[in-house]
Amino acid sequence: MKYSIPIFQTLKADIYEKNYTYIESEVFEEILMARKRIFIDDKKWNMDSYVGGYKEMDMYDDKDAYYIYYWENSLIGSVRLRKSSSPTLLSGPFKYLKDMVKSNDIYDDNMWEASRFFIVKKGYSDDVKKIHGLSHYTLSLFIGMIIFGVKNNVSYFEVVVDVLMARVLKRAGWELTVLSESYGSNNDIIYYGILDCNDAILDEIIKKALNNLGCNQ
Repeated sequence: MKYSIPIFQTLKADIYEKNYTYIESEVFEEILMARKRIFIDDKKWNMDSYVGGYKEMDMYDDKDAYYIYYWENSLIGSVRLRKSSSPTLLSGPFKYLKDMVKSNDIYDDNMWEASRFFIVKKGYSDDVKKIHGLSHYTLSLFIGMIIFGVKNNVSYFEVVVDVLMARVLKRAGWELTVLSESYGSNNDIIYYGILDCNDAILDEIIKKALNNLGCNQ
């Protein structure tokens, strides 16, 4: 499925939604190669699942995974979504972050995990529109996630993010509710938290973006 998001008067973002089973092999290959460059090469993440090669892939890239991706002549960015009731990073290597949360009141059957969010650096150029200090690529991918979530009755996305990503979410108007925190593989602070997913959040993010750009809805 394709979402065409008119985030700016002269700008449309083509966001795609594909299940692992149906995603085109060349697109999936691009996603995995970009993940390797960004997470392994640039961010220096220490992933037990990565055993070498030019792609980053783990056991959660399977038939239960959905990919939201931005394609503009080439791959711009992507995020992986999985139902929290299925095996996830938060039931596997990051389970300790959930175990730190004393109350389970927040959990429900409609929670999904969002992971492996990235924007390809080559996608940035001088004419990229900036919204709250973010490129429209980042914001459009967030909006694509929420559109998918609303369509699939997702109540929350649960995520593990670093301090920088938490700030990005806040600037976009998508406030992270932090439930626990720890340290990542590079000894940097990481947060486990949830992001509300509903029409009101979607409308608020779009409204803030348009107001920031001086546009009328």
